[in-house]
Amino acid sequence: MNVIAKTKSIKGILKKGIIGALLCATAVSFTACGGTKFEGVYVSTSSSGVTIFINGDGTANYREFSNDHFGTWFEKDGKLYMDFNREVSLDSEPLVVTMEADDAHITITSFNQKWSPEYYVRKPAEVK
Repeated sequence: MNVIAKTKSIKGILKKGIIGALLCATAVSFTACGGTKFEGVYVSTSSSGVTIFINGDGTANYREFSNDHFGTWFEKDGKLYMDFNREVSLDSEPLVVTMEADDAHITITSFNQKWSPEYYVRKPAEVK
């Protein structure tokens, strides 16, 4: 009888430990160490004068020269989807951001075929 009670106790402890580890792993994957791999400032590789700011808090800024468009983003299946309340494009939002393997270049496309792909490079982080 005493052996059965100890076995149930050990199983309970193991079960709680496994559940705790899974919850911790899930939390870490969602926070991704405080942000997303997309977080940063990107400059257009063309002469369009566009700069994209992707912030870790789910906000984004699409700057054309000195004209700012503020929006939000969410990440799904390794892509970022940005919405600027149709200020950047009336019929092409959400804009879809994909990251190149080098983690320094992004491409912005749309589900609308009228949108031409835009290419950006990440600016180096500034030393504070």
